[in-house]
Amino acid sequence: MYSGFLFMGKRGEENMMKKSILVFATLLLVFHPGFTNETPVKIDITAFKSDAGKYLGKLISVEGKISHVCKHGGRRLRITDDEGDNEIKIQMAQDAEGRIDVNHEGKHAVVVGKVVAFKMDMKYLEKLKAHLRKTIAALEEEEHHEDDGHIHDHHANLKMVEGYIDQIRKGNLEYVPDYSLELDYYKVK
Repeated sequence: MYSGFLFMGKRGEENMMKKSILVFATLLLVFHPGFTNETPVKIDITAFKSDAGKYLGKLISVEGKISHVCKHGGRRLRITDDEGDNEIKIQMAQDAEGRIDVNHEGKHAVVVGKVVAFKMDMKYLEKLKAHLRKTIAALEEEEHHEDDGHIHDHHANLKMVEGYIDQIRKGNLEYVPDYSLELDYYKVK
């Protein structure tokens, strides 16, 4: 007459509670915004610059040395190969919580993230070029340079921006993509 479900007793209630918790935990994992069942494609850091367009929107795994962690917001980092010749910019998603540990700078890590592209058009690049020139001029006017490497970085960035402008002009392009990773997670080795 009556289902055992209605009158299950203490043991039945415990089993039902365990099953409910298991179902809830499974649903939470599957429908959590950061959850993905996509397996990251492992690529070599030296191939990122040339191959990033093939992986746009895809999850990749790349290994390198954490060369920089943003100390202000703790939401960005850069990784390089051992020689420092190949660099990838990485940022946390806007809705991600937490900070990247500054103490990980200089350590090797495996980074997993989605390849994203910022479209740098001529208007953006000209504005950036003017900003870099103004910053360099201001730094060069200072009597004492505390960090001459900082000026060198600005000169290198200016040269890179001018190269992008040339690419757009010579290739008759609308924009040049600046590929980076949106961080899913990283693991220090």
